[in-house]
Amino acid sequence: MICKTCGRELPEDRFEMTSTGYRRHMCRQCRWALVQKPYLERRESRL
Repeated sequence: MICKTCGRELPEDRFEMTSTGYRRHMCRQCRWALVQKPYLERRESRL
């Protein structure tokens, strides 16, 4: 399996579910970034 976002070769070959419910092949780093980004943007806009 290859991460669709960064192109890194991944050992596990399975679909991961993101917090948005969007299924895609992603490595843990890209998935974490995808989850964290909207959360950080929301927090900054509240300040």
